[in-house]
Amino acid sequence: MFFLVNCDSSLERIPKLFSFIVVRREYFGGYIFNPYHLYPLPMNEIGIAIIELCNGSNTIAEIINLLCRTFSLPFKVLRSTILNALGAFSQYHAIKFIKVKIQTAKINTNQLSLENNLNHRYISAPLTVLWDITYACNLKCEHCLA
Repeated sequence: MFFLVNCDSSLERIPKLFSFIVVRREYFGGYIFNPYHLYPLPMNEIGIAIIELCNGSNTIAEIINLLCRTFSLPFKVLRSTILNALGAFSQYHAIKFIKVKIQTAKINTNQLSLENNLNHRYISAPLTVLWDITYACNLKCEHCLA
């Protein structure tokens, strides 16, 4: 398993989510979907908050400081949690590290709230869809495999 080096220079690295990654918030946290992997990666609330801040405009130190304020957790606890999570995201091919910050809009701290307006206890959409081809179509299109 790949983990980031636990030193101060690693806190200045800038994580950025790959454009093909889909992040879906759910009542328990959410899922990260990589189309090149077979299964989605389930995440808790802190994991989803971390991946949402990997937008290329925050260093790891800035992510830690913001989440310390959001979740009211000590710096040392969140530092190891975030470094381990970023290592897991890197292994899942969800993030890359860039050298220059991307200038984006300010972070919406309301989005990082623990109450994310998902009060229901079921996921918002299915994780997989099974297509059942019945071979009962009467159109007989040339391009169809049925």
